[in-house]
Amino acid sequence: MEYLDHLYGGINMQPVFKMIDEKKIIGMGSKFISTLSPDNNNQTVIPALWGKYVPRSQEITSRISYADLGVCFDPGKDKSHPDECFYIAGTEVKSTDHIPEGMMTMTVPAGRYAIFTHKGAIEKLRMTMKYIYGSWLPKSGEKLRDAPDLEIYDQRFKPD
Repeated sequence: MEYLDHLYGGINMQPVFKMIDEKKIIGMGSKFISTLSPDNNNQTVIPALWGKYVPRSQEITSRISYADLGVCFDPGKDKSHPDECFYIAGTEVKSTDHIPEGMMTMTVPAGRYAIFTHKGAIEKLRMTMKYIYGSWLPKSGEKLRDAPDLEIYDQRFKPD
């Protein structure tokens, strides 16, 4: 992790703390094994999920914006692996009255979030996550609360 501290220890990887309002999300979800696990499968499961979601994303009629969200959380007791997580590829909506077939909804609670900006190739996102959880968080004095992680893919996101 010292390499990651050196690589990301500069100003670009210091979070901004912000209070975020509750968010209603509609999207498609799947279980996966965390990138922090030696058994990880996130690099196959999550891209495949986005591949299913993106062509259908315009079916979500109550979108608030064109930004898409990745929502990651601990599924609780319903785990088949100790490092299993759940991921939703979706978008924030005004209403969950109409949920397209094969999609799901969830509510992300309001609260204080540490916001990091990943810069670089999407393939390097794994390094950013390892830095946040393996280095920054343990050294920060901050404590995780029971809330999902959010990835925001807005107009700045370039898949390549």
